[in-house]
Amino acid sequence: MIQDKLENQIHNVIMETTREPKLIVMHPQTWIDLVKEVTGKDGMAINKYEQNMKYRGIKVLRSLDLLEGEFEM
Repeated sequence: MIQDKLENQIHNVIMETTREPKLIVMHPQTWIDLVKEVTGKDGMAINKYEQNMKYRGIKVLRSLDLLEGEFEM
């Protein structure tokens, strides 16, 4: 599950830095898969109608430099 992996990575960043990340970078296909996974399950995590891509209020950038399923913060 992409959302579980992302939540775990966010939690690890918070534990290391005592702050939420300001930016999440992911592959474009990972974003599409995450939106599909979250829609209907956890509607608060992603507002798919907002033009600025955000996950739980954290800005999301898409990059082809990362493999599908990987995240950088």
